[in-house]
Amino acid sequence: MSDAGEEERGFTEQLVGFRKTSLVDYPAKVASVLFFPNCNFRCPWCHNRDLVLGTADDLLPLTLCLETIERRRHLIQGVAISGGEPLLYEDIESVIGCVHDMGLSVKLDTNGSLPERLEKLFTEPGFQPDYIAIDLKTGAAGYPSLAASIGKDFFPAISESLRLLTGLGIPFEVRSVICPGFFGEDTVVELAPYVPRDIPWFFTPFAPGNCLDPAWNEVRSPSLAEVKAIAEIALRFGKKAFIR
Repeated sequence: MSDAGEEERGFTEQLVGFRKTSLVDYPAKVASVLFFPNCNFRCPWCHNRDLVLGTADDLLPLTLCLETIERRRHLIQGVAISGGEPLLYEDIESVIGCVHDMGLSVKLDTNGSLPERLEKLFTEPGFQPDYIAIDLKTGAAGYPSLAASIGKDFFPAISESLRLLTGLGIPFEVRSVICPGFFGEDTVVELAPYVPRDIPWFFTPFAPGNCLDPAWNEVRSPSLAEVKAIAEIALRFGKKAFIR
């Protein structure tokens, strides 16, 4: 990738977290992972504390990471773009286009709070992710407490993102972390109508460790039985529920 090409794409100065190889971040693909710092949420259980706050000290230039991916493209099948919240990065389309130019697939992880940015990815060929993972973190009443701007209600935007993805027909999955006080049996009942029947819905138990709010490092992880009970409710609603 030439210096001129880097400048033309507009991401010369961006710093990101980077994992050269992952077997778990892109379904059925060996992938590299780019982690974009900063997030518009402040989920207290989040494990990416330094990325969310933009204080990580192990970030690398995005251009260097893309050059590494290009050199290793014969070893991987795709790139997972994660965060933080990657849709906050204004030139994310250029990053997706660059990865596609390498002949690799792109998976995008998003909290779903920016449907207009998500929709923009589908306005031009080459910018479209090949697979998307979208989070459902809690019920509608819980979202204002998770926003970086306290009190902002992101739930309507997230439901719009789900509607948009369903209409586009792109492969995607829904992810929910089972967190005490934020996601329980009542939550899955509330959210089930928003998840299409043929879309996989993955449930993961919260695990303490390096949480954004240190107090959450002392919070008990839900038992497997508790997670199974929630997944079984989703199954009763006709959803493709899985435990991850």
